[in-house]
Amino acid sequence: MDIYRSAIDSIEQIIEARNRVQLSCEELGFDVTERLQAATSMFELGKWLLEQGGGMMIASFRTEGDDLLIEMEALVPKKLEAEKIRSLLDRTGSATSSLKGIPAVHRLMDRVDVDVLVSGETRIVASKSRTGTSKKLAKNLVGFLQEKFRSLSKPSVYEDLRAQNAIIAQSLTMVEEKAQELARKNAELHEVRQELEASNRDLHDKTAELQEALLNLGDRTAELTAQNRRFSSVLKHISEGILVSDSVGMVVEANDAFLALFGLERESILHKGSADLCRILGQYSSLDSAGWKSAWSRLSREPDAGWSTDLTIGDKFVTCRSLPIAGGEAAGSSLGRVWFF
Repeated sequence: MDIYRSAIDSIEQIIEARNRVQLSCEELGFDVTERLQAATSMFELGKWLLEQGGGMMIASFRTEGDDLLIEMEALVPKKLEAEKIRSLLDRTGSATSSLKGIPAVHRLMDRVDVDVLVSGETRIVASKSRTGTSKKLAKNLVGFLQEKFRSLSKPSVYEDLRAQNAIIAQSLTMVEEKAQELARKNAELHEVRQELEASNRDLHDKTAELQEALLNLGDRTAELTAQNRRFSSVLKHISEGILVSDSVGMVVEANDAFLALFGLERESILHKGSADLCRILGQYSSLDSAGWKSAWSRLSREPDAGWSTDLTIGDKFVTCRSLPIAGGEAAGSSLGRVWFF
């Protein structure tokens, strides 16, 4: 049933429509908040329609099961961009944008729909329901409301003031809601700030630990550099031939005395494996092939064992000694071997 249907071209018509909606909701049992929401929505929808150049405003009641619904419909003669209007329904992010126009209607009513009719008109329909009241009021609703509205062709000063007060009260309610929301956000920001401060303290501690570790690493690097220089100096000036192999038997260092003794170039011996080293040394050994391989196999099985043999290099008799380089993590393991000639 319609309670208001008229073309809107003045603010007085909007006030009349708002007053009818508010009175109807009051008589039909809507509570104070629901009446204020419906009346304010009718007023804001009418103002928006007037801003678009005017159009038809319709307010009506209908039943849906046991529920009673009030619906407000705005028909704009021209075709507007439906997507642009729908975007207004999402503009509820700030207090100022949600207190007027389509965003206010969207905030206050249960549902708002936007579509474009075949006729080219743009229609916006807002609705609010009152649960479980339709059967109770259906018998006397039509006659009662018709009688009410005969005396309300124009809004009285009292009704206008009451409607304005309702708008102010609704605005204050929404401002209070925003203030409460802002307080919650501030509390959340305070918690985030505390977490960030705790994280910064942890980061400061970790940074201090890292700086200390880097200092220790720098000291250790300097110490190793000094040890390497001393080792290189010893290898260069010692009269004995020295060969160093790693834990898998690969040659990693050979001094000048070793290279001169065997007539080798450094590039020809470095990074050679145990098989190559066995071949090079084996040709100067007094052991036969089987004996040499047996001795070499023993060194592979027992990396922490010492070993020695005699070599004949031209007219020179040379003793070859092999000792493990201790320092592996596991007990009895070695990092490689050092060979003395």
